[in-house]
Amino acid sequence: MPLYDHEPTSLGRAFLWGGIGLGVLLLAALLTRGFGLLGGSGKVEEPPALLVRQGEKIVVPEGSALRSRLGIASAATQPVSPKLVLPGVVESDPARTAAVLPPLGGRVLELKVALGERVARGQILAVIDSPDLAQAYDDNDKAADAFRLAEKTLARQEQQAKLGSASEQDLDQAKSNYAQAEAEQLRTQAHLKTLGVAADSKPATRLLTVVAPVAGSVTTLASELTIRVDPATPDSRP
Repeated sequence: MPLYDHEPTSLGRAFLWGGIGLGVLLLAALLTRGFGLLGGSGKVEEPPALLVRQGEKIVVPEGSALRSRLGIASAATQPVSPKLVLPGVVESDPARTAAVLPPLGGRVLELKVALGERVARGQILAVIDSPDLAQAYDDNDKAADAFRLAEKTLARQEQQAKLGSASEQDLDQAKSNYAQAEAEQLRTQAHLKTLGVAADSKPATRLLTVVAPVAGSVTTLASELTIRVDPATPDSRP
């Protein structure tokens, strides 16, 4: 059979390279499942979650890596200490603390409470001998005496005016003195009331008593007395 030696034509070379390119494309399509367009979305399947929350429950699903680590055991009882000893600092809540300060200065004669003691509202905490309180009582006594004298003078002048033996000027002066004495007595009584004491106290009992404004526990005994407010009576402040 005769063989012929000839050069490939341009058309033949084109068919040759075209066939090679087509084969490469077909091979790539087979390896990549149609360039990711065929045979699924191409996404890698994620493993199941370790834990799944269902409302108030936590479930370990099938296929979770925790399945192989779970174990079941009976709950056993053991004694525990009812006390837990820890270092710390106990401080009262400033929002629920009432500082008790006396309205006047003086010498403490008696302290009726101790640190940490529980007190009720209105309970006497301390008794103080105060010179300022003594001066306020003296002023009230003088005002009361002046008022009684002005009251008697006015009554006498009114009686004499009815008999015609007193002038109108003397009667007007007696009325003015009475009004001034009454105003002064009311002022001194109001001052004693603001101090929390009675205006008609006897001299032997004219001491300043400090009472608890709220119910609670005594937390400080220093220059001032501090009471932590009782949670049961949060609005018991006067």
